[in-house]
This record gives sequence, C-alpha cells and structure tokens, in this order.
Amino acid sequence: MNRCIAIVATLLAGIAIACPAVAASVDYDFDVTLNPATRLLTASGTVTLPAGEATALALSDRFDQASAFIGDQRLAQAPIRYRLRGWRVPASTEPRVVTVYWQGTLEPLESGQDHRATLDASKPVSDPRGSFLPARSVWYPQPSGSGLATHHVTLRLPPGQRGLVAGELMEERDDVSGYRARYSFDEPGEGIDLIAGPYRVDERIFTAANGRPLRLRTWFFDGMDDLADGYLDAVQDYI
Repeated sequence: MNRCIAIVATLLAGIAIACPAVAASVDYDFDVTLNPATRLLTASGTVTLPAGEATALALSDRFDQASAFIGDQRLAQAPIRYRLRGWRVPASTEPRVVTVYWQGTLEPLESGQDHRATLDASKPVSDPRGSFLPARSVWYPQPSGSGLATHHVTLRLPPGQRGLVAGELMEERDDVSGYRARYSFDEPGEGIDLIAGPYRVDERIFTAANGRPLRLRTWFFDGMDDLADGYLDAVQDYI
C-alpha cells in the first residue's frame, strides 16, 4: 500500500486534472486537521451551494460529532441513506453558504492490501505509515447530485507527516510544530481525495515553453527517494 500511495501522491502533486471549464455548482472551503497516530480527523469550513431547490448534504456516519448552519440557523440532522448522515438544506433564490463542523475516527490501515485494493477503497484510512481519504468515502460533506465543484483546502498534520489534495499549492509550512499547506482548485472538478504520510518531497521549478514557471514534485517514502530524479525528468519531458 505504501508504494501505491507514493505513486498516486506523485501524480496528484505533478498534475491537477480538471474537468472542462463550466460553471461549478458547488464550492468547498475546508480546514482539515488529521492525526494519523490516533486516526482522528477534525474539520470545519463552508459548502457554498447555488440558488435552487432544497437539497441534502451527506457525510459518513463515522463522524460522530457533526453540525451545519446557514447563518445562525442550525440545520436539522437526518439519515440520508445507509452509513450516511446529513442535513436538509432549504430551497433559496440566493446562493446558500453552509458552515460545517465534523470530527471522527478513520479506519486503520490494512497493510496486506495490494495497490488495486488501496485505490478501490471506499473507507478513509489513516496510519503514521500512510493515510488515504478517497472522495467516495464521503469523508467531507457533499450535496446530493453535486457534480462538479471547486475546492480550497487547508491541511494540518503533525511533525513528520506531509499531505496533499489536487490543486495549486498556495502556501506551505513544515517545521517542529507540524505541517500546514493550502491547496486551491479553481476549475470545477470531481471530488477531493486526500493523501498523507511520512513523505520525502523533492521539488523542481522549471520554465515551460510559454514562459510560465511550473513546480514539479515527487512524494516518496524513505528508501524510494532515489526514484525522484527519474520521475521529475519524465514529467518535465512530458510537459
């Protein structure tokens, strides 16, 4: 599983894939704190929905502490479907900004899984050796039939851990107090997959043919970092 996570992280760090440029129906802005040692995830932020009919926000029921508000109005929580809880969001002729808070414990890492089982996972897993939170696990509140969305995620991890989601790296800090990074994905895309682990990050900045500076990165575990130059060369050649 570790090797698989490293390779996926490399792809996410190097190229953020967006869907065709159309108006996004939803915007997420989240602040996420993950402690792999305890598998505890604590998060807050906003889900901005366009004007329209009543809908529902769904979240995995593993998050035993969760609440949602529109302004000062607390939304009533209700079952959505099996293993999902959520909130009913009323209809509105104006965009709706839903403030959300959630906390819960993720699944432990199953070391015996092969790479296909890892990528097909439907549960968010966390461990100091590596964490993978696929969008399909509904680890963050998602509106019914949301389709495409933009996202902005601030990620906080303990010292020795690094993490990423798809998007442009807007800011980053890595010191004795821990790791903090903010990623922004301004083109409407599908879902938010989050990856974290004790990665060594190698970086290269080069100028593309159009004069734009590009940041390339690899994320590998100790003992695999001799692969970094080859991956960076390959991605640079491809671009």
